Amino acid sequence: MRMISTFYSKVSSTTKGLIFFLLFFSNSSSAQLWYEFPSDLPYSWHLGFYIANNDTFYTCTNSGQVYRSANGGINWTEVYAPSGIILQAIHFPTNDVGYIAGSNDTYLKSTDGGVTWVPQNLSGLSSSEVYFIDENIGFLSGDGIWKTTNGGANWNQTNLPVGGYGEDVCFIDNSIGYIAGGNIVVKTSDQGGSWSTIRTGPSGVYYRAVDFYDENLGIVVGWTENILRTTDGGVNWTVITPPVVTGNIYDVNFIDANNVYAIAWDYILHSSDGGLTWVSEYITDPQVHHHFDVTPSGKRFVFGDELFTDDADCSSPLPIPMITQNGTSLQASSGFISYEWFFNGIPIPGSNLSEIIISQNGTYTVTGTYANSCPYTSNSFIVNNISIEEIKLLKELTLYPNPTNSYIQIPQNFQSVLIYSLSGEVVFQTANSDEPIYVGDLPKGLYMIKAIDDKGMTFSTKLVIE
Repeated sequence: MRMISTFYSKVSSTTKGLIFFLLFFSNSSSAQLWYEFPSDLPYSWHLGFYIANNDTFYTCTNSGQVYRSANGGINWTEVYAPSGIILQAIHFPTNDVGYIAGSNDTYLKSTDGGVTWVPQNLSGLSSSEVYFIDENIGFLSGDGIWKTTNGGANWNQTNLPVGGYGEDVCFIDNSIGYIAGGNIVVKTSDQGGSWSTIRTGPSGVYYRAVDFYDENLGIVVGWTENILRTTDGGVNWTVITPPVVTGNIYDVNFIDANNVYAIAWDYILHSSDGGLTWVSEYITDPQVHHHFDVTPSGKRFVFGDELFTDDADCSSPLPIPMITQNGTSLQASSGFISYEWFFNGIPIPGSNLSEIIISQNGTYTVTGTYANSCPYTSNSFIVNNISIEEIKLLKELTLYPNPTNSYIQIPQNFQSVLIYSLSGEVVFQTANSDEPIYVGDLPKGLYMIKAIDDKGMTFSTKLVIE
């Protein structure tokens, strides 16, 4: 368990795929929709993620950065610069005091709510997880288990059994805790004074995360044995094959006795019966997902290279579409699954793509809808620089056949031909329109095709690929 925030009774622990995701799940009533949460967080390999409250989030990276958000993950500030160490996990036992697991004999500590971080030296440390029972008693795990009883002033190391590596730590109370890693799972009943092995997997198995709801019901996830479940405190384990097995599972978290989430490289699993059966809630283009966490208000997040949520509260302040002008066309910013354009407040018929051709001077707006079905409208964009001559020269592009499932032919020479997806991404481009253009490799659907001649004039039309 990569530490669900302490607000539960248990202790803490790119847009192009969205269209495919919606199509994939359009006929599934049981699948929960997860979508990319727009934010200004720099793209990186974010290994650690922690939610302190509804507003305050933290993340750390494999290159040593720490970022903090004070508005629910929308805007982020770098609060610790790269330092040559790998930072992998975050935990705050109090509102002010926090720790980050690190490598190269170093971990980080904050005493001001994560605004600043100070590196701490611990000889021999290479840790992938951190957990504190309270401000004083805590654990760093990795090559071994390090325990402190005085807030990090002193540490004592305990070696894990052969084959073990402390990938993940969870406690169900102040005394009983578990660590998973390598091919073992260990348990303590005396606040980490001693550890005993409750699971040894076969050779080649690697456990990445563990979470117990109580002393009986527990889940371990990882590689090869993707999901392990016990209902008797680890005496017996059942290997469960998830509905999707295209990647390794990195995190598991109980929300309550029934609802459990497991986070894999490129999908999300959800169980509503305590981990006995699972459904896939998220499949998209390959992304790196590592962590699951929940705000006190119940808003769920999955984090890795990017941030995802299944929250559909349209009151959340998400970025509005931005309009830019390119000659005789207007382009809306990407990140939305559908668009609708308006001229002087009146809808423009058929304007459901990210780009439109300017038909006349006036005021334009566009409404973009995120994958959570929430619409956001741009600020007004005034066009007053298109001449009557330019408007008269604007023509619809002629091509055939349309619809098509293989080639299209454009009976006119253009300097550039571009095909756009519904999200505004250029999916095809060529400078040769004399020869037939093969589009059979593109997914079925609706596209916009734009051609520019040697005078800079733009011709466009919709293209349907069957």
